[in-house]
Amino acid sequence: MTKKLTNDIKLLSLVGISPVFGDFIEDLCDEGVLKRDLKKAAQEIKRGIDRFNRIASHNIDKESAFQQNEIELWFRQQLIENFEQ
Repeated sequence: MTKKLTNDIKLLSLVGISPVFGDFIEDLCDEGVLKRDLKKAAQEIKRGIDRFNRIASHNIDKESAFQQNEIELWFRQQLIENFEQ
């Protein structure tokens, strides 16, 4: 039997992982990897991620905040461990 992820877990994961994507966008823009239209589109995505996280994290309980942070750290670690530099 396959387990389904609940909507709560999906939302928690999205809020946990999206800051990583925002950081990546910011890094790529700052390092000059993204140019002109692509940079502008990426910056719009970053603003959307920041807004989403601000709204989704409003009045969040301590346990959920901890879990979000753990998901973010886990995701970053997975990238480091599983992709060669």
